[in-house]
Amino acid sequence: ITVCLCGPFLYLILICNDYFHNNEYDCMQYLVKSVIKETHDVVTLVLDAQDDTIEYVAGQFITFIFSNRNGKEELRSYSISSIPDEPLSITVKRVANGSYSRILVEKVKAGDVLTGLA
Repeated sequence: ITVCLCGPFLYLILICNDYFHNNEYDCMQYLVKSVIKETHDVVTLVLDAQDDTIEYVAGQFITFIFSNRNGKEELRSYSISSIPDEPLSITVKRVANGSYSRILVEKVKAGDVLTGLA
């Protein structure tokens, strides 16, 4: 699954490609169930791990795979902000000059699929 989030300066594709498979990384798809706007520059993304049930404890994070318009893969980690009895969530603050935090805060919507390392 590929999700294209188009903006004037960045064409973002969230993918799990052969590079990660060839280097023995497992990828997992996360469906964005809802986006909760906390403040003007902070959102909480409520996620559903499509491939598996996620068990986690406080302090764990999810590493997402991003590709920029030049095809270069980059990894970004976001802390899990929910407790284990709640739906899996990350809370993201938009960072000035932050390529991916800006897109997660401004462009991601319910129904989008993000790819991360399992």
